[in-house]
Order: sequence, then C-alpha cells, then structure tokens
Amino acid sequence: MIKKYSIQISAIFLGFILWIVLYLLINQPLLMPSISDTFIAFSKLFYIESYVVTWISTALRLVIILAASTGFGIILGAISSRKHIVEKFLAPYITILRTVPVISVIVILMILFGFRVSPYVVTFIMVFPIVYQQTLDSIKSIDQAYLDVYHLENNSLYTMLRFCYIPLVKHQLLTGLLQSAGLGIKVLVMTEYLAQTPKSIGYALYMSRVNLQYDFVFAWTILMIIITILIESWIRRQQHNFLT
Repeated sequence: MIKKYSIQISAIFLGFILWIVLYLLINQPLLMPSISDTFIAFSKLFYIESYVVTWISTALRLVIILAASTGFGIILGAISSRKHIVEKFLAPYITILRTVPVISVIVILMILFGFRVSPYVVTFIMVFPIVYQQTLDSIKSIDQAYLDVYHLENNSLYTMLRFCYIPLVKHQLLTGLLQSAGLGIKVLVMTEYLAQTPKSIGYALYMSRVNLQYDFVFAWTILMIIITILIESWIRRQQHNFLT
C-alpha cells in the first residue's frame, strides 16, 4: 500500500517538475502560467459564487447523464440478452455510436437539439453504448447452470434479479460505469465549450481562452481531473466492497 502511494506521489511530483521546466523554457507567463498563479486561480473556483455555480452545474449534468445512460443501458442490455431480435435491431446503432467521431455527433446534435439540450444528448449518446454493451455481455456470460438452479428453486423474477443476475453482473457493470465516467466528463465539457452552454465548465474554458486567462484554463482542467477522480474512486470503492 505504501509503495503504491509512493509511486503515485512520485508521478505527481514529476508532473510538477515538467510544469516548472516548461514554464522556464517558454518564459511567457501569459501563455504558460506558473504553478502559483494557477493555484491562486484554482482557489477562486471555490469561493467566487459564479465559479462555484459553474462547476456545480456541470457536475450535476454529469451525474444526471450517467444515471440516465446507466439506467437505459442496463434495461436495454437486459432485454437484448433475452430477446435476440432486439439485440440484432440495436446492433447497427450501437456500432455507429461507438465508431462515429465525437465531433461529428456534437455538430449534428447541436443542429438538431439546440445549444442548451445538446450537452445532455451528446454525452448520453456517447456513454450509453458502453453501459449497454457491458450489460449485454455480462448477462450473456452468466453460466446457464446458475440460472437453472434458480429456476428450479424459485421462479420469482424478483428473486432471480436480487440473488442471481445482479450479484453476477454487478462487477462488470461497475467496470462499464468506470469507463464511462471519464469519457462522460470529457464529452460533456467539449460539448459545453462548442455550444457555449451558460453556467458550465466548457463555457468558462471558452471565456478564459478568449480573455487570455490561461491560469484559469489550467485551473478548470485540474478541477475536471479532480471531479473525474472522485467519481472513479467512488465506483472503485463499490467494486472493492462487492468483491470483499
């Protein structure tokens, strides 16, 4: 455990060293802000009301989208695992969503749904296939022997879900959610940036770039990394609790 954290601390320390080296080489604070200026800007994100509202709004959007995409992904994945015709029907759409360039999806959906709704729709569409496919694959991989035992002992759907399906697929589902969390915030902020969604980290990044406030660009980026780490840490903790 100590070795694990020492490696992580060393990696972070190396990152700061590289930051300092780049700052000295570029020698232009306007383009490459110093660590001290960045952390002063970062601290302002937590006590200036407009900044607090900004990152809370984006965080809430992310939670709503992850909850919705997870719910629909699990439901449709479960249906597809039992109904082969549904799986075949959805297969080309899932393939398209997983392969089409993100920027193409953003542009098309911004035209169709407008600037306010598009961050929700785009991020949902990017995250949903991951959860859907993870659910489908995990259910199809369940040993039929387990299902036969529960069918013989108790044919109740509730019992099957609680004591058979959920325990056997929970770990895989959490893995899919772990993958989708990082992708979700990247796609969400990218869409907010292009759509200039009010009260969003994406719009804050856009305004920071326009106003040449690169210390805030770095500060917002650090905050996004922290939000992603917190969400992924919670998911990993659920995985650990499940395994133990």
